[in-house]
Amino acid sequence: MHFVRTGDRAALRLGLASAQHYLDVDLTHYSSEQPDWVGTQHTHSHGLFGHHTAQGPDFGHAGYTQGLLWHSYLTGDPEGLAGARGVADWCLRKLGVHTNGMERVLGHPLMTLNDVYEATGDERYLRGSAHLVDQAFKWEHPLRGGFLSAITESPAYYSGSSFNNGLVSAGLLKFNGWARLPEIDAVLERFARWTLTDVWIWPLGIATKGGSVHKGGNAQFISTHARMMAQVYERTKDPLYLAVPARLASAGFDARAKPIPGTRSVGMVYNYLPWLTAAVGKHGRPEPEPQFEVVPPGGPLTLTAGGRAIVTFNVRNTGAQPIENLVVFFHTRLDFTTATMQPLPARLLPGQLASCQFE
Repeated sequence: MHFVRTGDRAALRLGLASAQHYLDVDLTHYSSEQPDWVGTQHTHSHGLFGHHTAQGPDFGHAGYTQGLLWHSYLTGDPEGLAGARGVADWCLRKLGVHTNGMERVLGHPLMTLNDVYEATGDERYLRGSAHLVDQAFKWEHPLRGGFLSAITESPAYYSGSSFNNGLVSAGLLKFNGWARLPEIDAVLERFARWTLTDVWIWPLGIATKGGSVHKGGNAQFISTHARMMAQVYERTKDPLYLAVPARLASAGFDARAKPIPGTRSVGMVYNYLPWLTAAVGKHGRPEPEPQFEVVPPGGPLTLTAGGRAIVTFNVRNTGAQPIENLVVFFHTRLDFTTATMQPLPARLLPGQLASCQFE
């Protein structure tokens, strides 16, 4: 795709080599002991099962077929499509009720079935995708939102993984491009809010996988959710879904940020981040207003179940011109109930201080 965008032939050579490696090495071509594995992908084994082709397929890794399809689209070689269909056919044979594993056991096969349906028009793949969409509805937490599940590395935690969750939302977005179901739009909006509140790590990060908040967060994890954030903003026009992801993207990917941590992360960045970048550009690249000063409440806030608290924000116009048409959006986790106690005035004169309060 980078070659198509830019004409960079080095990217083309790398892409073709990667697709051919997937087709030649990372797919199972013969197995006397497991004939059902033929045509499917090997799972990367983390060194636990011997060499990197020793482990058979699973739903947690039944994805990444889009590159194989692009290989066929670009070269006309049907091998890429055949390889992608092999993975999708295994998904159809093994579809059941997913009860164990992190969110990618839904996300990867959902993306695979969507992509292969798009490439072939074979409705078996669309029906398989709908089967997984139904399960995504059932996985969503009824109070907190998010597709919460036990974390493989920390099985005591049931909290969801922002790292894996983006694979589910990507599959839902593509499926809803055909289905256009308002209930999927609502799930995606709740999930976007979960991502920016429930797993938020102060001051500017998102937790990766469940567990202690003391593990810290990473601004780069917004990338997997970038297309969803752009879509939710276009539908709601709520600045939470554009301004905050844009700040995370700037912190995670500007020239001073750490490099992307490896080849596993490349697709999670370049498949999604351009959607957010385009949305920010389309809407004028919004920046903080230098004459508008916001002073948040000092210190942390502790709420027990059923507890109540008042949160106060002070704002000041430090410039020489009035600030017009002020609108405030106040967001919390979905399992909190909020109400506006004192709204901001719509107009702030130069030097004026005002407060807004929320319960």
